[in-house]
Amino acid sequence: DPLIKKCDDFVKLIIRAGYPGSHFVEYFPWMKYLPAAISPWKRRANTLFEEYSALWMELFRGVEKKLNEGDATPGMVSHSIRQQERLGLSDIEASWLPVALYAAETMLWFFVAMIVFPEKQRKCQEELDAVVGRSRMPTIADRDNLPYMRAAIRELLRWRTISPVGEDEWYKGNFIPKGTSCYGHIWYGPDVEDFNPDRFIGEDGKLLPALMDTKDGMSSLPHRAHCSDFHAYRR
Repeated sequence: DPLIKKCDDFVKLIIRAGYPGSHFVEYFPWMKYLPAAISPWKRRANTLFEEYSALWMELFRGVEKKLNEGDATPGMVSHSIRQQERLGLSDIEASWLPVALYAAETMLWFFVAMIVFPEKQRKCQEELDAVVGRSRMPTIADRDNLPYMRAAIRELLRWRTISPVGEDEWYKGNFIPKGTSCYGHIWYGPDVEDFNPDRFIGEDGKLLPALMDTKDGMSSLPHRAHCSDFHAYRR
């Protein structure tokens, strides 16, 4: 499908752009003040933004038209349109929101895990069917009743980490400057290569508590935005 390929190409662009050292401006921060005329990375970024914004808006308008005709199926784009006014999003922001979710590395690795470990996918589906059913989408109200899905998400972040950007931080008397790569000790035990959400489920069938001083999916360090207990992160 040409459209899927275009979306995947976009994801690859984002990944390559995020590699440490991808641009000289990372080594020489003063270069960010140079005008676009002598900054090829700025010109390329602007060109790609315009190109992909046009594509996302075309898809966005297509779903919007189906919504107005009462023919839209539930999905990220239709949900974005329905919530657009409440969230105060412009059309361009609302069109990019589902893309950000699609391009999220964690989401892509989740699909990989479900394909490679079908028995875990089966357990996730059984819990979703039992709690949510097939007639609606899950909501935040279902969260406490989905311990295995939450364990699967926690396991996913251990199994394949992501690297959000943060700020300077002090932790237990140690200064961690912005730009420092920090890694949690995630490869432990005899089955580190297996995707196994059961490691986070207790004998009572409930989700085990998160690590000390952390919340589910969020670290106690205030500047580590959306950085989970097991993420590798870049300050």
